[in-house]
Amino acid sequence: MLKKITRRATQLLFVLLTIFSIFLAIGAFSELENFAVTGAATGAAATVTANAALSIIDNVNVVDVKTGVVLPTQSVVISANKIAFIGAREQIPNSYAELPQQHRVNGANGYLIPGLWDSHLHTLSTSPQMHFPLLVANGVTTIRDLGEGCSWRSQLNCVPDITRWREQQRDNKLLMPRIIASTSYHIESTEELENSSDTVAREKFRILIKTLKQRGDDFLKPQLTYDGNPRLFELLLEEAAEAKMVVAGHLPYKYDLARASSAPLVSVEHDSGLLPQCSRARLQYDGRNRNKATLLADMDSTRCDAVLKSMAAQSIAFVPTHVASNAQDYFLLGNEADNMPTLRYVVAPMRLLWRTYGAINKAGVDASDETVIQKMFQVSLDLTKRAHAAGVPVLVGTDALDAYVVHGFSIHDELQHFVKAGLSPIDALRAATIVPATHFGRANELGSIEVGKIADLVLLNANPLNGIEQTKNIRAVWLNGQHLSQDVLTEMLRWTATGANSIRLSAAFVWRMMRGN
Repeated sequence: MLKKITRRATQLLFVLLTIFSIFLAIGAFSELENFAVTGAATGAAATVTANAALSIIDNVNVVDVKTGVVLPTQSVVISANKIAFIGAREQIPNSYAELPQQHRVNGANGYLIPGLWDSHLHTLSTSPQMHFPLLVANGVTTIRDLGEGCSWRSQLNCVPDITRWREQQRDNKLLMPRIIASTSYHIESTEELENSSDTVAREKFRILIKTLKQRGDDFLKPQLTYDGNPRLFELLLEEAAEAKMVVAGHLPYKYDLARASSAPLVSVEHDSGLLPQCSRARLQYDGRNRNKATLLADMDSTRCDAVLKSMAAQSIAFVPTHVASNAQDYFLLGNEADNMPTLRYVVAPMRLLWRTYGAINKAGVDASDETVIQKMFQVSLDLTKRAHAAGVPVLVGTDALDAYVVHGFSIHDELQHFVKAGLSPIDALRAATIVPATHFGRANELGSIEVGKIADLVLLNANPLNGIEQTKNIRAVWLNGQHLSQDVLTEMLRWTATGANSIRLSAAFVWRMMRGN
């Protein structure tokens, strides 16, 4: 009997391995289609018929994120990819006033906001199929990539996808948000690095930075051990400054952010990374639940003020990514995660990974842990409000690709967390528009609705200043001047959901992740 069971188990294992091999073979040879903007329907690509060269949006309320004022009943003229006029319809210049109806979009008294920025997310080689349509359909027109496909590999000969994507975008073969900055490598701690002398560590960082700079990275992303030696972080900053590279990433708990200078640190990522800076217990903290109560009990308001003052003085931004940090820990305590309606847009193997992570995260958490996790979430929200009040540039980012953080959709959840933290709806909206545009040196062309700026726009059905949740209520998007109607946005979501539940994309995702991208 035992031999029969063993034989059947072996047969079953063989069948499963065969299926898995076929699955990987499909992934290895899959040529995946992009969601493209074309003049005619081609395969799975959507059709966009609006003329990007010249168009007018009539009868729309323009949300001025700089002043916080809504300009009622405006007309907005888009010429090529720029905003050429904003004002009353009867004041439209004669050169535009007689445009035929097919060049005009009725705003129907909706609310026009600048395209949204996600200042912290991740991409993969399959992002053209899995992520870009979701981002654009949710009004996200600009992103900062904190780690694309190559960042999953340790090899330095990996070729980042961004160059190819931008070429496809220029040729109208790929619809994607603007990537203002990208990094392709996570600088992580190793035992050898931790035990190196300063001289050896400097040389290792110097060689690494030179290589990453040559392959086109816009900044460095340290992911050193949170509770490790802060000296490594200091050496990395020093070598980055020497190479004229900025740094954005995980902040070690023991590093003192209140020090005189942290140049060239451009941003601190995650509320879980900044919060320990405000506690006297940060030197003993290791991120575990059992130590969170001590961290919270030893919060030091004076030190926190000094840290935030230092950040504001050096223009170091804070990207809380609540949805992927302390809010995520709190969210996973409940039972809502696997019932998220947006999971249908997530490729099936990723959903399985998230469920596994959620179960592991929840296992062993007792009532006292739940109380501390809830408190950490609230204190993190308070920190966001406090940082904003101190003049720190606080930016909306999602860390999309993390568990239960869905590209595009989660930016609206993060905006709501900002309002829960105590920011006004206009300040939350600014944190996803003009504040990142200013912080990253692009405010002359992006971040607000002004004549001369690039036409990245989102048309909402209701006023987001009366409720930030209205950012989800999208009627149309303009990406680099190209009008994407409600029908096109709906098709983008349908197309992505179909792919997320297909064997072909699932196989390609598994295959490429096994290869490291």
